[in-house]
Parts: sequence; C-alpha cells; structure tokens
Amino acid sequence: MSTSGAKANTSGRLLEETVTRTICGWLPEIKILLAKDRTHEDPPLLVRHVPYRSIYGTPSKTEFVLVLPDKSIRIECKWQSVSGSVDEKYPYMFLNMSTVGEDEVVFLLDGDGAKRAAIQWLKSACQGHTGKPKMSVHTISSFVGWVQHGCK
Repeated sequence: MSTSGAKANTSGRLLEETVTRTICGWLPEIKILLAKDRTHEDPPLLVRHVPYRSIYGTPSKTEFVLVLPDKSIRIECKWQSVSGSVDEKYPYMFLNMSTVGEDEVVFLLDGDGAKRAAIQWLKSACQGHTGKPKMSVHTISSFVGWVQHGCK
C-alpha cells in the first residue's frame, strides 16, 4: 500500500513528464538537461531542477526553465489530487517567482484537491503583477494549448 507522500511524488513526476513530452512534441530539436550540467548551449533548451533563492534566502529549485531564442520561461509545477496544504503554499510560491530573472513564469497546477479560492487568488495575483516576469496559471490542458501556440 502506497503512502500519500509516495502517491504525491508519483503524481508530481507524471506532471513533469507531461511538461517534457509536450515541449518536446512542439520543439523536437530541444535539448533537455539538468541545471547542474548546463554550460553554454544554444536555445532551445529545457533545463530541469533550476535553482533560485527563496524569499527567505534559502536554496530552492523550480522544475523547469524553458530557454527559447527570444525569452526564458520558468515553469513551476504543483499537483494536488486531494485536499491538503499545497494551495496554502501559493502565496509563498508567487512571491518567490516574482523575483526570478526569467521573462515569464508559468504556474502549472492540476489535480482536484486545491481550493478554488486559492487558485483564484493565484490567478488574480498573476494578473495584477506588473513588470517582469510576466506570470500565468495553467492546467495541463491549457498548458498544452499554450505550448502549441508558441508559448504566447
């Protein structure tokens, strides 16, 4: 019998795999690499496990940064299949991502467990965020459409 933590890890990996397959389908020539292995490669790149400093000054990681010729997009993935605490982390996640150096940040949220009010808060915060980075919230289906339209 799996623990809830093991199930959450499996769901998170499936969400990350969906990101990888979607982007590779759109950009078959993309190079995928870990941030720790990155030297100087030309775009397009999908960089995994990208470090940043949290608002507390501590080391943290984002699942992906998509590096395109004209912009870079940080992709933060959160899966919540049952009610729990991930939606309470949205303000912290938003504040952390508002300080990164990429041109855009995409929050990829899915599963049925997050509170609707929490998701709406994050969407409103992203819409109200002015300047760099541009921020948006997606589900798997809207993410796939966003990628198919050239990440616009």
